[in-house]
Amino acid sequence: MSGDHLRNRTVLAGLTPQERRRVEALGRTAAFPRGATLLAQGDAPTRLYLLQTGTVRLFRLTADGREVTAQIAGANTFIGLEALLTDEPYGLSAVALEPCCVLELTRPEAEQLFLENPAIALKAIRALCRSVTDAMESLLTYRLRNAHGRLVYALERLAETHGRREGDETVIDLPLTHQDLASLTGLSRQTVSGLLSSLRARGAIAVANRRIRLTRHFPWGWGRVG
Repeated sequence: MSGDHLRNRTVLAGLTPQERRRVEALGRTAAFPRGATLLAQGDAPTRLYLLQTGTVRLFRLTADGREVTAQIAGANTFIGLEALLTDEPYGLSAVALEPCCVLELTRPEAEQLFLENPAIALKAIRALCRSVTDAMESLLTYRLRNAHGRLVYALERLAETHGRREGDETVIDLPLTHQDLASLTGLSRQTVSGLLSSLRARGAIAVANRRIRLTRHFPWGWGRVG
C-alpha cells in the first residue's frame, strides 16, 4: 500500500444534500471548543451528534485509570450511534481534539430520523459495521506487531482517514501529541517519542506544528497483519 491509496475508513459515507437537510430539519447546530466533552462513558444515550467540522477523540477509561483511544473521528461521523442503537450507556467518552461543529439530535429525534429515512439509517449501520471491523483489525495488529509496527500501523490509519496529499507526501491533518499516539497504540509516551525520533532520522516522517508528514520513504503497509 502507498500514500496514493488514501481511503476514508472511519467516517460515515457522505450524506446527499437532501439527506443532510433532513438531519438539519430535526436537529440543531452546536459548537464545542477544543477539550470539551461531547459524551461521557457510562452516561445514558440521550444525544446523537453528526460531526460537521473538527475532530473528536473517542476513548475508554480503563479500571486502572488509563485512557485508551478507540477512534479519532472526523467530519460526517455519527458520535454516540452504537449506544443509541443498542440502548446501552455510552461505551466511550468523546472529547474535541480541536474546535468542532456538530448537528445535535435528541434520542427521539434520532429515532424519528432513522425510521422516516431508511437510506440514512442504512448508511449509519454500514458506518457502525465498518468501525467494528476496523476495531477487530486494530486489535489483531496490536497483538501481533511489535511497538514499531503498531505505531506505523496507527500512522497509516490516521493518514487514510485524516490525510491530505502534498506532492508525493501525506500530511496527517490533526494536532496530535505524543500522548495521543500513545493512547491510540497502547504504548507509553516515552516509547512513542523514541519511535517518532527514529522515523524522523530515517526520513520516513517530518513533524511541524503538531502535524505529522509521511514522506515517500514511509513504510506503507509494513505495520499491517495479513
